[in-house]
Amino acid sequence: MTKGLYIVVEGPQGVGKTTQVGLIVEKFDKLGIPARQMREPDSQNDLTARVIRSLTQDPRYPMNTKTEVLLYNAARSQSLDIVKNHTNNGISCIVDRSYLTTFANQYYGRGDITDYNALTSIINFAVGGIEPDLMVVLDSEVATLKDRLSGRYQGDRFDNLDLEFLERARAGYLWEARQRNLPIIYANGSKQEVFDQIWTLITPLLSTLSSDEHTNTPAASVAEIIANKSSAISTEVIDAPNNNQPLLIKAKSGNYQITEAGKEYLNGVVTNATSNVYAFTDKLPPVTIAAAMARLSRRGDDMRITLLDEFAGNESKDEKLLQRVITAYGDDSVQQLAGQHVVVENASNLLTKKLEWGRLAAYLEQSTR
Repeated sequence: MTKGLYIVVEGPQGVGKTTQVGLIVEKFDKLGIPARQMREPDSQNDLTARVIRSLTQDPRYPMNTKTEVLLYNAARSQSLDIVKNHTNNGISCIVDRSYLTTFANQYYGRGDITDYNALTSIINFAVGGIEPDLMVVLDSEVATLKDRLSGRYQGDRFDNLDLEFLERARAGYLWEARQRNLPIIYANGSKQEVFDQIWTLITPLLSTLSSDEHTNTPAASVAEIIANKSSAISTEVIDAPNNNQPLLIKAKSGNYQITEAGKEYLNGVVTNATSNVYAFTDKLPPVTIAAAMARLSRRGDDMRITLLDEFAGNESKDEKLLQRVITAYGDDSVQQLAGQHVVVENASNLLTKKLEWGRLAAYLEQSTR
């Protein structure tokens, strides 16, 4: 299996790292390359990193500088385990921040740690040799950074620091980048201009990847499809699992028409083949359902179209593939799906919030999936 890429976007606060990471993931998705957007530490997908981050980022929890450095790197170690697992499964990780932030903030910015070699040893121990395939450092003037930060929530440990801190941290990023021969991109242009420069650095790495490109199609309700409201049907078909009859016929418009074989298959795996509200039957294993829900997050179709197009006939035949789909396209809320799955299509925002509300105090975050 081809390994995924580990790409990091670094730079001082307010430089646009998160925006660029999101744009890179969107581009990967359009190319059909499995990718995850992450932030170090990965508190979304790792409970330990989440708890550590809550301590390090909350000014209400005072701690000495040694404790803070050790906690940051403990969370880093947890995050890099996730990166390693994803990339080993062919999933690229596009990550906001890395160990460069620790150098910039705590060595150069605040001067908490005065022993550069000791700090390097701690970071190296946490990293364990898991280095990015590409690390890009974004840069901008401190006045611009401060202006961008002024409208943000000012509750994290490093968010209330002054211009002098930002100057020192920026200088630290630039010094470390030059010492490590990392590309530096001046990020004062539009987000598209900055992205274009980053993409020129990523493009040569894509030759190491192999992917099955999948084209997203416009959403269409199952009721419309079954009522044969799609037009200009092409000859592209998806075969049924048992009798080789097509389950779907794809129209030139990009929509699908469900065939009689497709209806028959759906009647066995969901409780209602046309309604907006339905549940899965016991004919599909939980891992297939979770994989289908994860995949749906990157498609515009009805869940049942996704089932017929990508999963019919493959139930539990390739569990590694299903787990890869879950890991690539879902977050914790998808990976931990279990039990009875009920689907509500075309829900209003009010209904969505009502359905989510029961999970407010749960470990998993709310998810509109």
